[in-house]
Amino acid sequence: MFGESEEEFIAKVDLRRLAKASFIYDDASDTLHIQISDEEPDETVMLENDIIVRLKSGLIVELAITGIKRFLVQ
Repeated sequence: MFGESEEEFIAKVDLRRLAKASFIYDDASDTLHIQISDEEPDETVMLENDIIVRLKSGLIVELAITGIKRFLVQ
């Protein structure tokens, strides 16, 4: 998990792929999945703010934001 050590953690996103990303909302888990690539991740990092980052060779292939409704303005 990120934040357990003092190491700097850097991940990259391919902006060409991000422009073609798909957004999928899962109502059952209140999670927004931002699928940037169809590649299988080789690493998963859970950030302190309930964002899950899935990586393939240091590139972000998916973001999952749990509890997304808390960000909605009512």
